[in-house]
Amino acid sequence: MASIQKKNIGLLGGSFDPAHKGHLGISNIAIKKLNLKIDKIHKLDTSKIREIRDAVFSHDGGWIAYSKNISLELSGIFLIKITTSKSGSISFIGEPVQVTKPVRHDFSPHFDPEGRWLYFLSVRVYNPIWD
Repeated sequence: MASIQKKNIGLLGGSFDPAHKGHLGISNIAIKKLNLKIDKIHKLDTSKIREIRDAVFSHDGGWIAYSKNISLELSGIFLIKITTSKSGSISFIGEPVQVTKPVRHDFSPHFDPEGRWLYFLSVRVYNPIWD
């Protein structure tokens, strides 16, 4: 099995779109105050509906999974591929890919330890009240 190299990646959450200079300023302050070794801030995805939640990394650090609202009534699971150079710095961030077709809300993604499966929780009951 290949050795796993640790990477320092920061995630900034929120429901702001587009991000503005204040968000970049907060990110830079956090990098300095927390003494983080981050060379660049990457924008992964945005949401105009609600904040992006439940971000988790795969065990090899090659993927990020998270939940995101598609509408006010639907949230799905998305994946982003992360490629790193031999030095460990991020060389490519892929486009977000929706991997579930939610009936209501899919959330709380987790990778299995071998990296073969992506688990998640789902609310699938749709029980409208008719009047």
